[in-house]
Amino acid sequence: MPVATFTLMGASILMAIIMMCSTGSIEPDAQACAAYGANYRPLTFGGQLWRLFTSAFIHFDIKHLAMNMLCLFSIGCFLEKLIGHGKLLCAYVLTAFTGGMLSMIYHPDAVCAGASGAVFGLFGVGTMYMLLIWRTCNLNAGHVLGYMKNGLVFIGINFLYGLFPGVDIAAHIGGLVGGLVLGALMALPTMKKDLPYGDWYHRGITLAAVLLSAVMLVTVFTGRNADRLDTDALSAEVAKSVQNKLKESLENAGGNNVSVKIKNIYLFHDEGEKYHGLIEADLRCDGDSETLTKKIDVTYDGNNMMWVLED
Repeated sequence: MPVATFTLMGASILMAIIMMCSTGSIEPDAQACAAYGANYRPLTFGGQLWRLFTSAFIHFDIKHLAMNMLCLFSIGCFLEKLIGHGKLLCAYVLTAFTGGMLSMIYHPDAVCAGASGAVFGLFGVGTMYMLLIWRTCNLNAGHVLGYMKNGLVFIGINFLYGLFPGVDIAAHIGGLVGGLVLGALMALPTMKKDLPYGDWYHRGITLAAVLLSAVMLVTVFTGRNADRLDTDALSAEVAKSVQNKLKESLENAGGNNVSVKIKNIYLFHDEGEKYHGLIEADLRCDGDSETLTKKIDVTYDGNNMMWVLED
């Protein structure tokens, strides 16, 4: 029985239920996803590296969840029979990490989440593992080719789907490459059965998978920043303050017919009294118009609020 695959699927589904109950919506916004562990570069690289793992259990809507769970079931059940429960957990966690890292590099200002990077990683693990050990373990060549064919169709469909806006193709690539490397490492003891460290290698992978998974799931289910989900009031206060400051700066610089309108503001709780986010504003001055997009850091203790726009 593919216990690890069902556990991973159950964790993602349970996370969706928790978020739905917390937010009252089947399509949680970026703020809610960030609160429960989605990737957001200023937070992730600002000391919350656990988001590289937990983001694999967060989904933006039911369609996003259903597609990833279907792919996870299809690939995970087969791969788990081949490499075992512990290694599958390890592969999922580590390729979620590699997918999340590349995602953060290519999407520095976006909130990113979803299991697709880790699912691509599992396919990469299975592909490389079977290519290296199928003769050693007397695997049926037809099964290997069938897996490869189905996997390539899966990869092709997802890459085409990745051409649409909002799809994190960087996470897919990062997960796939990480999976190919990890699959080769997992195949080594099987190819070299006389290696003295073979048994300890397998045990180490299993232990690492269990420990990483336990830490990750506890972090996800506690919703580390869930108590800061509602930032509407703070966002409105910051938007008004920024709008007035920008207008004053333009007027002091000699501008005429100055108009400033805040289009969007997104604030994500970091820790304590700190928030990070993005702000977009339409500026009009002397007949010219410009759209300004800036990162913003906010400090708010419940009474006093200060903000700084990053250059």
